[in-house]
Amino acid sequence: MINDREKRYGLLLESPEPIAWERTVVQLTYDKHQEPIMESLAAVKIITANQEELEDKRFLLTALSVLVLEDMDLTGSKIQISNSQKDSGVFRDCYHFDKFYTAGTTIAISLEKLSAFLAKAHLTYTRKESIVIRIVNPEGSEILYTTTLKPADPQIIESSIISNKDGTKAFVIPKDKFLKNELKNGSYLLSLTYYLELEGYSKLRKSSRILENKVEVTEENVELRFTLN
Repeated sequence: MINDREKRYGLLLESPEPIAWERTVVQLTYDKHQEPIMESLAAVKIITANQEELEDKRFLLTALSVLVLEDMDLTGSKIQISNSQKDSGVFRDCYHFDKFYTAGTTIAISLEKLSAFLAKAHLTYTRKESIVIRIVNPEGSEILYTTTLKPADPQIIESSIISNKDGTKAFVIPKDKFLKNELKNGSYLLSLTYYLELEGYSKLRKSSRILENKVEVTEENVELRFTLN
């Protein structure tokens, strides 16, 4: 982190390989609600929880990603959820694990899989509500992991990039005064879109189709998430 006379903060990015920053577009997004974070020392945790805002202004839990940090048999273990306002501490099963996982495995759980265990009505919540998500052992007597999911309220922070000569480091500096004086608690998502330079194409223009000069543009995307609390 750095700050100038106005006490603005920037984010320092470092890469083992040079990056052509002039062909990289960066978007910084802030949400005052925190992403799911590890609240125990268990060897399994939820690393992402996707949600969608519905037409009636409610939110729907659409997917979960679970990271297994050590070799472990999760057969029979469950993911359970409880609405903080409606369920009065009662937890409902929304997914059952059924096998042994090796360290480093990421388990993607879609809305279809969640809905197989639980009606969508129990996967929705309002802006004033939150959902407690936990992973428990087969008997339900031990909580392996727990976290709270709140409705998303993202805000895009316009930023610029200042890189060093060899392209291995760059500062992402917010153009407004959003990060002035302090870094606010909440969730941050730093999205980098890198445009692959193709012969005959020099413009930075994002597309998946053939453009006017008959050159197809391709790109690579990287997302970095971090939470302050």
